[in-house]
Amino acid sequence: KYLFHFHCYLRLTTQDDDTNYATTRFYKNGSVYENFHNILGYQNSGDSDQIGPLTAIINLAVNDYVTAGVKANSGNAEYYQPNCNFTGYLLG
Repeated sequence: KYLFHFHCYLRLTTQDDDTNYATTRFYKNGSVYENFHNILGYQNSGDSDQIGPLTAIINLAVNDYVTAGVKANSGNAEYYQPNCNFTGYLLG
């Protein structure tokens, strides 16, 4: 069991019909981890800064790996890498 935390500073950069949102997500072995994500946004304005924290306990076997990412729904999202942190700790 591992504890993972992803802290992301991101910006929605598209003006649209209130359907643009971004998600911070964990991926286990390249696939979205149990649809575990944090939804940010739902605003009809660009340049909307958001903080996207995400924490999960994930069981891993030998050769499993976890990554974190940001995905925009209907528009665009950017993240500011110097203000993003991704960490993982063995719990036991």
